[in-house]
Amino acid sequence: MEGDNEIVPLRDRIIGRYSTDDIINPSNPSENVLTSGSLITEEIAAEIDALGITRVRVMSPLSSRIKNGLTALEYGIDPSTNSLVKQGSSVGIIAAQSIGEPGTQLTMRTFHIGGIASAGREDPVINIRKSGRLKFIGLRLVTLANDQQVTLNKTGSIQVLDADDRIVDDYPVPAGALLHFKDGDTVEDEALLAQWDPYNIPILSEKKGVISFEDMLPGVTTKVERDASGGRSMVVIEHKEDLNPQVIVKDTSGNPIATYSVPTGAQVAVDEGTRIDAGSIIAKTPRQASKTQDITGGLPRVAELFEARRPKEGNVGQMAKIDGIVSEAGTLRSKKRLLVTNEESGQVEEHLIPHGKHVLVQPGDFAQKGQLITEGAKDPHEILEILGPSAVQEYLIEEIQKVYRLQGVTINDKHLEVIISRMLFKVRITDPGDTEFFWGDQIDRFAFMDSNESILEKGGKPAEGEPILLGITKASLETDSFISAASFQETTRVLTNAATIGKIDELKGFKENVIMGHLIPAGTGLPKWRRLKIDTLGSANAEEKTA
Repeated sequence: MEGDNEIVPLRDRIIGRYSTDDIINPSNPSENVLTSGSLITEEIAAEIDALGITRVRVMSPLSSRIKNGLTALEYGIDPSTNSLVKQGSSVGIIAAQSIGEPGTQLTMRTFHIGGIASAGREDPVINIRKSGRLKFIGLRLVTLANDQQVTLNKTGSIQVLDADDRIVDDYPVPAGALLHFKDGDTVEDEALLAQWDPYNIPILSEKKGVISFEDMLPGVTTKVERDASGGRSMVVIEHKEDLNPQVIVKDTSGNPIATYSVPTGAQVAVDEGTRIDAGSIIAKTPRQASKTQDITGGLPRVAELFEARRPKEGNVGQMAKIDGIVSEAGTLRSKKRLLVTNEESGQVEEHLIPHGKHVLVQPGDFAQKGQLITEGAKDPHEILEILGPSAVQEYLIEEIQKVYRLQGVTINDKHLEVIISRMLFKVRITDPGDTEFFWGDQIDRFAFMDSNESILEKGGKPAEGEPILLGITKASLETDSFISAASFQETTRVLTNAATIGKIDELKGFKENVIMGHLIPAGTGLPKWRRLKIDTLGSANAEEKTA
């Protein structure tokens, strides 16, 4: 899903996978659509879709607990045979080929979809899809003179509940949306819930009072521009000085009751000294020319994601590290200070934002953990640190699929999952405890868990570690087999390290067996089949009789 638009139906993503949980019919909780551990066929997937189920947990290579391989149920149906994958199938090589082959169809640079039509903005309205009762979540509202409500923040949403208080729909609501219903109202299908200006994000006043300006210096922080209608308006421009253009609302005694920072590029809609009511527009910021869907090129983007590269310094967006309320705290070293405060725990996270960087949140907004608070690209390593392994896995799959989808290529998610599961195979030691590891060591997560188990049995203190994301090149060099790593890159370094610590290669993978000239451990070359002894029953008796 992207906003309200369905990009890939859930049905297509779950066919051929095995369900982790029982899937229950939402309209009849006593009826099981599917029991856990069962195959989701096309018919069952169509039934799940028809019932309006939007989330299904399936077994996945990402959550595999086996060091060298996967279970058949985690992989699901083998697309080449349309039956459950067989023991010994080389799913890793198939995954690499499935991703690599369509790569020949990817463009090498920015792929431009076309001109004006692709810049089409999303419809600036929300229509109810299913009737029910409304529940407002995390919305900051201001009531206008005509009793209608307008949203002040962009992190809230409106849920639609059925008669049993189950959530049937959830609509994210942008800032500046005019709501046609109130919290708790009952709505019918196709009713107009909210509408907003598709071109501008308004900054609205929560209080009524008199307008006063601060740091609005003509030619330094502001300039006068002519708008489309021929009128003149004041626009905030980029400035180097340690200034913070603000609109202050004061009461009749001249005391400030509300302060609003005006971002670069915003058009100020009020004059100094004017009296305003609650809900009046103070300034308007142009909405980002809604995603024209030009992506930074096919193959280089896929390589960037698989190699887990950090975005370029100036292009990284800052992410909220905790859930909390956003507030401003002046400037520090000519950077704007933003604080995110968690009211329950009292924890405060500070963000220093360079001047000119577009801030996506307003003071007083509720920022969710992992939400971008400044414009820019997400850093996968930061996603891992803030939201954990499953969030970064989801992000990588989604971003890689975006590139291929744009070229009309369909790749089954399971192929990407097989590769990405190997990128999160290592753990960095943060506290060695009583184990033999050192601080900062990068350890295989299975070796880490085994070592902790044996230490716990002896009554010692286990080690602590954090998951790390390695690009596929780095992950290949960190493999257990030194023969495989040496045949790939940095041969001298790999062999020197292996010789220094007296490494033993157990020849468990494909590459090392090919290099040694052995049968590869796949298909009928699996040790299980190689060690078979074939005995022909009855042949000895037949020979004796003929003699």
